[in-house]
Amino acid sequence: NTIDYSSAQADSAASRAIFVTQGSSNVFSVVVASNPAGIAFRANFAPNMTVSQSTAVSNSASTAFDVLSSTGVRLTQVYAYNAGGAALSFNSSSHYGVFAGGVAVSSGAATTFDIVGTASLTVSGLKASNLGTVTANAVRITGVSYSAVSLTTATTNGTAAFHVLGSTSNVFTGLYAQSNGAAGIAFHNTTNSHENAVSQSTFVVSNAGAVAVSVDNSSSGTLTGLFIQNSAGMGLSMYLTDKNVIQDSTFTTAGTGVQAVLLNQSSDNILRRQYVRNPTGD
Repeated sequence: NTIDYSSAQADSAASRAIFVTQGSSNVFSVVVASNPAGIAFRANFAPNMTVSQSTAVSNSASTAFDVLSSTGVRLTQVYAYNAGGAALSFNSSSHYGVFAGGVAVSSGAATTFDIVGTASLTVSGLKASNLGTVTANAVRITGVSYSAVSLTTATTNGTAAFHVLGSTSNVFTGLYAQSNGAAGIAFHNTTNSHENAVSQSTFVVSNAGAVAVSVDNSSSGTLTGLFIQNSAGMGLSMYLTDKNVIQDSTFTTAGTGVQAVLLNQSSDNILRRQYVRNPTGD
């Protein structure tokens, strides 16, 4: 099936503007899906679906664009917006998906772009922005393996711009992440997220209660060619983290009594060719 230059609208939490299920290789181009009360676009058991130059809009606690149990889905130049919940999600074994060159924006307490329980996903050219507060993440990656995220920008006013939990063997390249939250983290690698590689990326926060990059309970990763800045607090924190390699990176922080780099109960890590600066702290 091919659907193009079309619009679909719903206004019910029990309905979807567009619902694709039990069908493969559907193609959507230049489509607008709107559901202020619920999910705008859902793909469920819809493998090899392609969506390009399209928009999904919601204003609810649901997800504007939801990909569920669908492998090989490709989204290109997709704009997803939700004023009340998540903008975009890949969930429940939606393996081998591709998201290229799109925008996800939300302003509620939910994560803007949520990736859960998938493998071999490729994300590039994404701009994710969470305008919410306190608990909001821009991009959250949970239980994900063998995936790649590149040339992506994530900003949040809440918890973390990038939050990686229980995810292994992933590659992150060319990221720009900024958290403006009171306890914000630009990049948080935690909860047994082993063997992840992060390179050629910039992580920025500007709050005394914040950490620019936090690596907790995660081992055997590599951080290479990073620029990490916190104008008021800590740069890099590593806790219960072993056998990581951090090299060719710059850490600039400021603030009395805070550390540019802190290793806490961590061993067998290698830090090589670093530039570390905190003129007023440790």
